[in-house]
Amino acid sequence: MTLTKQLWLAIATIMTIAFGISFLVSAWSAKGYLEDQLRLKNIDNANSLALSMSQTEKDPVLIELLLSAQFDIGGISFDSHLGLEISYFDKIAARIGSDIGNLTLGAGLNIRQFKIDLALRDHADLENSLLVSLNVRF
Repeated sequence: MTLTKQLWLAIATIMTIAFGISFLVSAWSAKGYLEDQLRLKNIDNANSLALSMSQTEKDPVLIELLLSAQFDIGGISFDSHLGLEISYFDKIAARIGSDIGNLTLGAGLNIRQFKIDLALRDHADLENSLLVSLNVRF
């Protein structure tokens, strides 16, 4: 490999790593911002509910309806799931990521019609978990 190709490969690798790190930092920052906004919204909701409840009769059905109307917003999650995959000619892949703050590692191998994937996940209840999958294409 010529020196010019090596230099371009080094520059491309450095730029890719810098982009990946920048993306992870930006996503982490956005998660913190959204959590702060959600906390402030919850404080506003609690204040609004307290004001509404102080101005009405102490009827249990009415209080239950106020609580339901104020806090029943469905299932919303701000959990972060980030990852990076580097592959070589779509034959072998290395993966690293973060799943709700837990480190995840993985690897993949494609051999003709077979695809083997391995994943290692740090789990809060199960400690380290190893996941293995085998895909066969017909």
